[in-house]
Amino acid sequence: MVGRSYSAPHPIGDTPDLINMRKALLVFLILAATGVGAWFGHMRFRLPEFPGPTLHIAFINVAHGDSILVQTPEGRAALIDAGAQEDGSTVTDFLRRHGVYRLDMLIMTHPHSDHIGGVPDALDSVPVDHVLDCGCSSGTESGGRALDQIRKQNIPYGLARRGQVFHLGYPTTIQILTPQRTLTGKAANADNDCIVARVSFGGVSTLLLSDIGPDEEAQLIADNPGLTCDVMKVPGHGGSRTTSSELLKLTKPAYAVITVGSRRDHAQPDRETLRRLQAAGARVMRTDECGAVILTTDGRRMRVTGER
Repeated sequence: MVGRSYSAPHPIGDTPDLINMRKALLVFLILAATGVGAWFGHMRFRLPEFPGPTLHIAFINVAHGDSILVQTPEGRAALIDAGAQEDGSTVTDFLRRHGVYRLDMLIMTHPHSDHIGGVPDALDSVPVDHVLDCGCSSGTESGGRALDQIRKQNIPYGLARRGQVFHLGYPTTIQILTPQRTLTGKAANADNDCIVARVSFGGVSTLLLSDIGPDEEAQLIADNPGLTCDVMKVPGHGGSRTTSSELLKLTKPAYAVITVGSRRDHAQPDRETLRRLQAAGARVMRTDECGAVILTTDGRRMRVTGER
């Protein structure tokens, strides 16, 4: 039929208005699906990493200092050091953000200001059941302020020595590896009187080396021939005189965490130290690059991530 156009009819019930409604519904469903997907993607970071109970160890970003939080599946918590005095609010804010309103234990590894300067703020912010000290804090300004606050609040206080084991619920343990003896008074070299602790949860362990120097590191190797770890807190912010090849050969860490500030202010970590860590097969995580570094483990598997 020349000169006539032909249009196929709409299927029964498919009026133009209904087609427009269907298009609108399709757009709505796409937007809804996108929103739900985004919501699940957001919630994914709040779901447990593993199906069972998990331990979390956070290396808080306090620039060129140390502060480490241990949180057990039962909700118990230990804080090892609290950064410098100016980092006190950073530490206490981190505790609140991670739901810590009471500390079972506070460990002061040694009296240098970048480790315990923030202790008074921490003690003011959260109740602490017990303080463990290296024993040589009384002769330093930072240590004196911390000890005054401990006495003021009448917090149970003890001195560390090798062989102590503290249980933070099953199966979390904090084992003290150094100092060799109970110390009192002012240390000639606080780095060689640091508290070194090994935190274990099931079959996963983390070695916290504070700022130990070469002498204490050599003694640690001699006293612990079977010492291994999955995660190592590199001593001395990765300085040139730390983390010997002998220590790495003994401990075999999969991850090495370096608590360090900006290279504009400090010449750490040292290139040779980084080279030794990489040669040992350890993945290096730095707080100046990653922010807070967080270990999550169920006692068999582990994941180490940065907050940034």
